[in-house]
Amino acid sequence: MELWFPKPGHEPLELNIRRRDIDFESDLLGQSYCAKIHIFISPGEQADFARFEGIFLQHGYIPEFITRYVDLADVNEFNHNDFPDVIVVSSRWFESAREISDGQIYEKLHQLIKWRKTVVNYHPLNVGHDVRTLNRELGFKHGFTDTALIEPETPAQTLEFVSRTFDRIFMQGMR
Repeated sequence: MELWFPKPGHEPLELNIRRRDIDFESDLLGQSYCAKIHIFISPGEQADFARFEGIFLQHGYIPEFITRYVDLADVNEFNHNDFPDVIVVSSRWFESAREISDGQIYEKLHQLIKWRKTVVNYHPLNVGHDVRTLNRELGFKHGFTDTALIEPETPAQTLEFVSRTFDRIFMQGMR
């Protein structure tokens, strides 16, 4: 079996597994790997996602719930590759982080998008009209700008989009 792992801007990493490398008689448990997802979310919304944490894990994703803005404020051109390829940002979280960070979070999200990270805007239906979507905050509009963010309204929709995104990422790396 030959696996190719995508590496933006470089040749993909290749892993070859031969039949003789697999011990079919072993009593040892198998090991699998999950993709980490940073979910920047308000404390109130964290309960919604916590109920889905097991489902995220079943699909191969480790959600890391982050309520502090400093974790995003620290990203720069030298460490952005350490960030997951898919980042979920809640509109409520963005609103509070933007006020605290003096607009620094606004700039960091633009940079992450420039560095080809997939930013997903979690914007539930029960959010008041005073909380704007990231598309509005960042100046994006579907059909009018080159970039427009997906806006899932539930943790289940978020998981569905994350799954499709990772499928696309892995398939690109396999070609």
